[in-house]
Amino acid sequence: MLARLDSAVPEGTRIVLLDRFGGGWNARRLGRGDQNAELAAIEAKLRSRHIRVIPMWWNAVLRNYPQPDHIHFTPEGHRVVAAHMLPAVVGAVR
Repeated sequence: MLARLDSAVPEGTRIVLLDRFGGGWNARRLGRGDQNAELAAIEAKLRSRHIRVIPMWWNAVLRNYPQPDHIHFTPEGHRVVAAHMLPAVVGAVR
C-alpha cells in the first residue's frame, strides 16, 4: 500500500478510511510478517498531506459475513461496516 499511496490517493483527498487489519492479515498469511511499521508510515504520509485518517471499524461479528473465499465480506457484511462507519465519516466531513 505504501508504494502505491501517491497514485491511489490523489491530490485533493480529504479523508481516507484505512483498513489496519486486512493488509496485516494478508502479510502474515503470506509469511511476510507484521506490517505495523508500514501502516504507521502510510498514516504519517497521509497526515503530512493534511488528510484525515479514519481507521476502518472491525468487529468479530463480521466473521458471520464471509464470502466463499473466506476473505471478503458479503454485501450484508459491507452494510454492517458502513452502518458503523457512517457517523465517523459524517463527522469528518463537517
